[in-house]
Amino acid sequence: PLTDDTYDLGSSTLRFRDLYTGPATIHIGSSLTDEATLSYDTTGNIFNLGTDSTTNGDIAFFKFNV
Repeated sequence: PLTDDTYDLGSSTLRFRDLYTGPATIHIGSSLTDEATLSYDTTGNIFNLGTDSTTNGDIAFFKFNV
């Protein structure tokens, strides 16, 4: 996009069914340093909910083999 915060991907009544991304990060918010992040580490099998610049708000889910 040429301008920030101007485009929608779907809507509340027309939603996408599946979304496929590579092993990178989805950023939620409009700040370059304080956003929510959603990522998946394919090497360590770690699903991570975090923040860009702070470490006290992070939540991670690990898969343990038993």
